[in-house]
Amino acid sequence: MHFYLPRRHRRKLLFPPGLLALAGLLWLGCLALSGNPRLKRYSVLQLTVPMLHKPSDKDDSRYWFTPQTLDSMRQWQTFRLTGLSFADTIAIRHILRSLSGLHSAADSTGVKIVFGESSKYADFICLLNGAERFRIHKYAFETRVKLPVLYFLSDRPPICSPPNYPPMPF
Repeated sequence: MHFYLPRRHRRKLLFPPGLLALAGLLWLGCLALSGNPRLKRYSVLQLTVPMLHKPSDKDDSRYWFTPQTLDSMRQWQTFRLTGLSFADTIAIRHILRSLSGLHSAADSTGVKIVFGESSKYADFICLLNGAERFRIHKYAFETRVKLPVLYFLSDRPPICSPPNYPPMPF
């Protein structure tokens, strides 16, 4: 007959059961918090907007455009952002496609975006990010009109008709 002899030395556990339970709770908590939108990283865009006053000298006046001047500068591809998420998503895709072809356009066109009263700031930032991605550095943001308008300009100068000089006598 064999008797069971008690052990005099007890082997220590690698992970005590309490520590395993705490590690499991930590893992479950991290999974639950990973989907929280408040914990996402956000970026900040600094936008410098000039003051709204009439230019005093000639150097300042070259950057001062009235809405009528901007509208008559070139031919614009006009888009409207209304604030409806599905329609704005489609419009932003079309705008970004137009911005990608702005450098390669044979003529001097531009892109004009009119923001509706309920449009989102996120759409504005998305468009500025797209312009930066396509290396478009010439843009104007007009806020002196009823609905804000964002203009993206191509690098090509606008096509104007040749001046009407009087015929030269020979």
